[in-house]
Amino acid sequence: MINKYIEIFIKSGKEIMLQVAGLQTDVGNCYIKQDIINKNKISILIEILGSISGRSWVTMEDDIAKRIASNMMGGFPVIELDEMAKSAIAELCNMILGNVATEFSNNNINIDITPPKMYLNESHGIDSSKKDYLCIPFYFEDKTNMEINLSFD
Repeated sequence: MINKYIEIFIKSGKEIMLQVAGLQTDVGNCYIKQDIINKNKISILIEILGSISGRSWVTMEDDIAKRIASNMMGGFPVIELDEMAKSAIAELCNMILGNVATEFSNNNINIDITPPKMYLNESHGIDSSKKDYLCIPFYFEDKTNMEINLSFD
């Protein structure tokens, strides 16, 4: 059953990334990791509530975040992650998890998601050593990546 859940996250990530940011992605092998804290990445937390509960942390490097934000804003160059660019990235993550929630609902599993919380290049105060996270890496054509890291209660 967990594989079916993972497939929903993969499908939603690929579809939303293509539809909203115009970027094709390949999905790497999923793996378990214990530490999602990386001070050199952008981290977006969206909690999952309901029949299945847990956390999703979407992480990416600054450069890919700028590229995604630029694509979402019609190709307008994004030099730094200002408020507009951060809002675009948060909304992208919200769309991915919203799509996940819809797909779960279509499978008679009711979940809700919290609004995204973004952390830029900082430790976000979570002791991730107490949890294992399933990492789903999404690779772009230039081999940069975005990850969806999941933990379920």
